[in-house]
Amino acid sequence: MPDQDQVAKVVKHIADTIGDQDSWVGYPGGWAGQIELALLDAVFSANARYGKPASGGRAATGVHKVIDNWREVRGVSPLDSLSALIAAAQDLGLENLPDRLDNRQTVPGGAMRKGVAVYEAAVRLAGVGVDHSSDLADDQVRGAALEAYTSVPGLGWVTFDYFLSLLGHPTVKANRMVIRFVKAAVGATPTAEDARTLLLASSTALEVEDPRVLDHAVWEYQSSLRE
Repeated sequence: MPDQDQVAKVVKHIADTIGDQDSWVGYPGGWAGQIELALLDAVFSANARYGKPASGGRAATGVHKVIDNWREVRGVSPLDSLSALIAAAQDLGLENLPDRLDNRQTVPGGAMRKGVAVYEAAVRLAGVGVDHSSDLADDQVRGAALEAYTSVPGLGWVTFDYFLSLLGHPTVKANRMVIRFVKAAVGATPTAEDARTLLLASSTALEVEDPRVLDHAVWEYQSSLRE
């Protein structure tokens, strides 16, 4: 159970910083029904600036650029098959994948390029019966999927939660943005687990229908502080 005094402090901090729900920046919606894009997004957003989509003649940057490049590789829609992702990556050659995605970042800890980590995660998720986004509807499958995903060096439960949230599951990504926000509210640095618990509890207290909406509003607010 979350500490109710700390929940109250987070709720107050929400009111003092991002205001009520009517003023929050709208949640863009993730990648429901597109497991390939959700996996790419989850891995490539770790410890990186998210970037912006292509607009007005301006090229996409960050995660959006990776997503656009993968769409070009696959040439179909929706992108909802890990077995197809695995086959396409093998056809390209894993050594070519970072360059084809135009991103050579490594996972946290530097164990491998993020593009290769996406492939490894897809292989291990497929190994526990996950191919399409709908396969993650089952609690037991999600538990096995968490173990499979986090067995890849550099991939942890925080980005797995984000992977789920991008597919429509009601959770939050307890990354640095959320931790900093909760720290400002309670006056001490929380663990990632405590930050997630407190933000979810605050979402419930505020009767937010989808905690991803609050998560995104917090992310937008914290991002504005570093610009």
